[in-house]
Amino acid sequence: MVEAQSITLSELAAETRIALVLERGAEVSSAPLSRGLLGASLRRLVQERVVLAEVDRLRLADQDRTELDKRHRALRDLFGTLARYDQFLSTLEMTDDEVEAVLARELRVERYLDSRLRLA
Repeated sequence: MVEAQSITLSELAAETRIALVLERGAEVSSAPLSRGLLGASLRRLVQERVVLAEVDRLRLADQDRTELDKRHRALRDLFGTLARYDQFLSTLEMTDDEVEAVLARELRVERYLDSRLRLA
């Protein structure tokens, strides 16, 4: 639990799959998820939630919608067809809007960390 938000195993698995597809392509969308991979993904997700809590506390602006649309389109394009992407969503048991929310959260964290590194 991070900032009174629990992280379920199904949420962890879905977000791990999204990250895998973005990193390695659609062919790994149904690959088995090892304990080690899930553990690493859980650590990343907890760190991400901690950073987001700071972003929210500081009331920092959200990312540019164009940047989010580009990443979302890139994810969909990895599947080649809308039918394959829809099958991926079905496997994740997520809607397209929920996947977009995951991508938006990741972009907010990336943007915040980038700005912190530039200041350092």
